Amino acid sequence: MASSENTNITHDTTTAQTELATPLSPSSSLVISNISSLIPIKLTSTNYLLWKSLFKPILRGHKLMHLIDGTTPTPISPTSLWYEKDQMLLSWINATLSVNALPYIVGISSAKKAWDILQQRYASATPAHIMSLERQLSSIKKVVEFVLSLLATWLM
Repeated sequence: MASSENTNITHDTTTAQTELATPLSPSSSLVISNISSLIPIKLTSTNYLLWKSLFKPILRGHKLMHLIDGTTPTPISPTSLWYEKDQMLLSWINATLSVNALPYIVGISSAKKAWDILQQRYASATPAHIMSLERQLSSIKKVVEFVLSLLATWLM
């Protein structure tokens, strides 16, 4: 009987060591279930910079930035692990989008493509960018007014 107890203890210890040595699967439900608490806002047309600033540290922490920043191109024959990480990241992105943002990435099958679409759609709508465009427009108006005044003087 002591022999079988020792065998069970040895087996349990080996199993525990194996579980500790094995990294968590990228599709761990613990990670996915926490994304909303780590990014407590939904992406809208007015909060892209905030959303992105909350998302990027998570990507860096999970070593997933290469999936969206283009440093590692999509493999010709994606491995199972690459595909799992990509799809996990895509599900994180989807989980943090507002109802109005979701239609922009319907049917998109990779995290990088979704990220690029959202960046293209929302990065240009930030208050800083809008102010910059307003300054440029004001400068253009001043140039047009100046040219029109020169033309009016020249035509008289």
